[in-house]
Amino acid sequence: MKRDKFCLDMAIESAEDGKGGGECEITVQKLSDNVVKSTLTVKTEEQAKRMQRARGRYVTVESKVQTLGDGEVQRELSKCVKNVLRAMTATVIKGRPKVLVVGLGNKNVTADALGNLVIDNLIITRSLIETDYSRGKNLVNVSGLAPSVFAATGIESLDIVKGIVDRIGATLVIAVDTLATTKVSRLFRAFQITDAGLVPGSASNAGRQKLDYKNVGVPVFAIGVPLALYARSIVYDAVEKSSEESVTAAKKYDVASAVLGDENLPMILTPKEIDEGVRVCAKIIAEGINLCFLNCAEKGKITLV
Repeated sequence: MKRDKFCLDMAIESAEDGKGGGECEITVQKLSDNVVKSTLTVKTEEQAKRMQRARGRYVTVESKVQTLGDGEVQRELSKCVKNVLRAMTATVIKGRPKVLVVGLGNKNVTADALGNLVIDNLIITRSLIETDYSRGKNLVNVSGLAPSVFAATGIESLDIVKGIVDRIGATLVIAVDTLATTKVSRLFRAFQITDAGLVPGSASNAGRQKLDYKNVGVPVFAIGVPLALYARSIVYDAVEKSSEESVTAAKKYDVASAVLGDENLPMILTPKEIDEGVRVCAKIIAEGINLCFLNCAEKGKITLV
């Protein structure tokens, strides 16, 4: 049987798929009745090779209830994103950081517009710091960048990000991108934060050059949420649940191939609520980043948290 070409953007799904060989360190913490945090640590090169991802920490903050239309759950998730991001970045922040938030993806494709919408919801402070020292002296320097995609610009996101980092002297990069999942239950609900960087376009098997410390020159953290689902995984679940006996991987693969056709044309689907879903998830992530670095007081004064 040929192996499915799932990219498994979610590190937790790589572990569930058995790619880690059962050796990866995973801890699960219940944060509330609605939210669970799972932390997976890829420590060795052997584990990294099996899981097809870089060494590092992968934290998944996951809501057990639907996030759409529930403001309380959305606020809770934003705070969780803030806490995870703050804990991760605390080990590399020295002095007064200059943070560059990069919103990856194509703004003209709804499911891929997450990064662009996060930039739209960010509190950008660099312009104020550069123009008004008295008001900006206590601010964290936060910039935003939406480099679009290679197909639209002809320029690698890495080249754009590296150029901007060098130009403005950014000391920290936070990259945001859409992820794909194999689990319907994770759509709009699971937020992955990692210190291992990311590969733009990996969800659609169109991976470009990786954004990480080695290539960019500064620490790169990545935040993503699954907004798309592999069609083959839906067929797998249906086959498994329709049988009273255990179904082999080969059987599921054969049925999926018969239904979906050419395995070299993997189908990635989005739910009908994608417009609201991407908007809500972008707001959750942006608020988490804002809370991590800034605190907006009642009179509009922004100070360090």
